[in-house]
Amino acid sequence: MGLNGVRKLIFNQDAVSQAKNIYICEGVTDTLSATEMGLTAIGLTGASTTFSTNLLRSMRSKTAYIIPDNDEAGKAMEARVTALFRRAGIQFVVQRVPHGKDLNDYLVWRKQK
Repeated sequence: MGLNGVRKLIFNQDAVSQAKNIYICEGVTDTLSATEMGLTAIGLTGASTTFSTNLLRSMRSKTAYIIPDNDEAGKAMEARVTALFRRAGIQFVVQRVPHGKDLNDYLVWRKQK
């Protein structure tokens, strides 16, 4: 992680081919939390994570749900991904977690209720 010149990969990218809806999370932990909640998710593993042309093409027939963290990095991720998806013609919805900083916080909170 964080090595200069090393491209950051998308975690769980293979899930896209099997899903009608795909959830875009920040990081591995949020992706695993989404999976535990029954959602098909992929995780961006850093600010420089890029979507391949093939991945973007495969997402055009799906609805993407972008779940940014509730912080400055999340706002930046949301802006970057929404702009990319608009250019690529991908239908998307931005969803914010109703409680906590990120999807994992929300899952923990929900389990404690």
